[in-house]
Amino acid sequence: MKKKAIELGPFVVILITAWLKISYFNLPPDPDAINEWYKWTPAEGIRAAVSTLATLLIIFAPTLLLKPTRRYVALVILDVIISLIVVADLVYFRFYGDITSLSAMSAGWQIALIWRSIVALLQPMDVLFLADIVIASFLWRAYKRAARNVPVTSRRARIIALSSLVVAGALMSIIPLRVISDDVDGVFRWKFFRFFGARRIGLLNYHIYEGEQRLVQIVSGDELTDKQKKDALAFVAAWRPAATAHSPMFGVAKGKNLIVIMVESLQLFPVNAYIDGQPVMPHFAAFAKRSMFFDRFFGQTAEGTTSDGEFTSMQSLYPLPAGSVQSTHPANTYRGLPRILAERGYSTFSAHGYLGDLWNMRTVHPKLGFQRSFFREDFEQRDVIGLGISDAEFFRQSIPRLESAHKPFMGFLITLTTHHDWVIPAQYRTLRLGKLEGSRIGRYLQSFHHFDAGFGEFVDSLQRTGLLDNSVVVIYGDHRGQYGKKGDDGGREQMAKLLQGFMNYPPPDTSSEYKYWEAQNQIPMIIHLPGDAHAGTRSVTAGHLDVAPTVLNLLGIDKHDMVTLGRDLTQGADELVVFRSGSFVVADTLCVSPNASPATASCHDTHSGVRLNPNQFSKQFAEARRRLEVSDQVITGNLIPKN
Repeated sequence: MKKKAIELGPFVVILITAWLKISYFNLPPDPDAINEWYKWTPAEGIRAAVSTLATLLIIFAPTLLLKPTRRYVALVILDVIISLIVVADLVYFRFYGDITSLSAMSAGWQIALIWRSIVALLQPMDVLFLADIVIASFLWRAYKRAARNVPVTSRRARIIALSSLVVAGALMSIIPLRVISDDVDGVFRWKFFRFFGARRIGLLNYHIYEGEQRLVQIVSGDELTDKQKKDALAFVAAWRPAATAHSPMFGVAKGKNLIVIMVESLQLFPVNAYIDGQPVMPHFAAFAKRSMFFDRFFGQTAEGTTSDGEFTSMQSLYPLPAGSVQSTHPANTYRGLPRILAERGYSTFSAHGYLGDLWNMRTVHPKLGFQRSFFREDFEQRDVIGLGISDAEFFRQSIPRLESAHKPFMGFLITLTTHHDWVIPAQYRTLRLGKLEGSRIGRYLQSFHHFDAGFGEFVDSLQRTGLLDNSVVVIYGDHRGQYGKKGDDGGREQMAKLLQGFMNYPPPDTSSEYKYWEAQNQIPMIIHLPGDAHAGTRSVTAGHLDVAPTVLNLLGIDKHDMVTLGRDLTQGADELVVFRSGSFVVADTLCVSPNASPATASCHDTHSGVRLNPNQFSKQFAEARRRLEVSDQVITGNLIPKN
């Protein structure tokens, strides 16, 4: 008995602990989560648990061929690898609401650039995922001494045990293989919300499945067929007339400069929010009243967050389903908004207060058409907050560059201070948060109150230098704020209470989940014209892809060959706004789905709150899938012409 305990004890214990870690992701979903279109059942959880055990048996079984001490080391190494995968997925899930992908892992070197945000996402209980490794390391010497006095089981017996475990694992693997092959809801075929696939076959199995899919892709190549290329380019060509059609506002800012400001993590709800009578963003709200204010503008970014914000707004194509376009396809040919303007005589530059290596900005910005880029090394490091200089200081140092730029110019300014985790020095915390003090959503609002002060100073500087009267100023958020999931510093719950308080939102449940989905994904966009011309709120449904076509029309630039799937918002008509998951919004209709399918969609009339039958929107879902497919083909096939 003692022999069996010493020889097989570590195998059994580490197998069970690894299984429990992975099975954490198979627990029932948060009952307060707004994901009605995902139907989790206990049977699904059991299937995932069995599927996970099957894979672990196959992975762990070969260690039986090793002698006890070597097996112990091999088991600990396997446990370390599994634990790192689980913790990485856990942290990634808290930030993005999904598990990581191979494409995201390929950009893992950027961890060193944003380590503060990663540390902020860790929780004390996460140590449990590493506790068994610490214990195993501590017991190593004792185990080594004990194993010396125990005779080793015969090789024949170990081979029989190995074979038995592999056969058992193979038989149990029929379950995940059946789930993938059936794929009733298209979760594995669509592969955007990876978490739902992991819930069905187990976290580790999903990563193995994704790796197998990627390997097949590499072996078979990413080459599109001639027909696919022809069809994709034909779709883009057919789209161009609508994107370049003249509206009554065509050319109202012809010859003017263009200043584009992409604000880190900015959402719509803080703009007009009040906390105990204090406006959160008074200067931004005041400037919005002097501008065209698009209050039905939605973020269309995905896993690439800020880099997706750049790509979708500058190139007017969708982000990829996994990874960042700028990280996975930096060698592609791009011809974005700055390239089109440069060809029309504009000087173009971008500026960001952080390292140009982040998201390959230093490489991709020139390809988009920026003739010059300024990064951290080009700014005096005064008033540093978080990752770099404060937004107020960034704006101050950008004014001279705007003034000295060859006219007309395009300046693309990307802010930084409001990056997660929104820790602002005490001297700048001027917003009294009350009950929100110390919470993540409170820090988010405090951060934007500080940004707002710097933005107000920037607008005054534009006015004083005359730039405001000679420029089109475009401002929008890059992506939604990542305040975390339930239990993560109260971020989501506090946001819900905040929305209920000042926007009269109902409690989040299955009848109102669409309102919270909107609140999480709506981003403000402002377009200010010289002399405050054409100011007013415009409630046309819009998204990041529409920025470039709208700006080009206002500047009077037509007959361009930009590859775009956006359209000019000054046409005034509500159009389909498609999200990377295949969800969409058009006018007052919102359909949320993890896989662009009516079968898994939750649809609502956002004006009346009435639930709608998803089946009546099959054409819109088909159109959403086609747009995403074409965009992916343009990117993966490198179909954007050089000129």
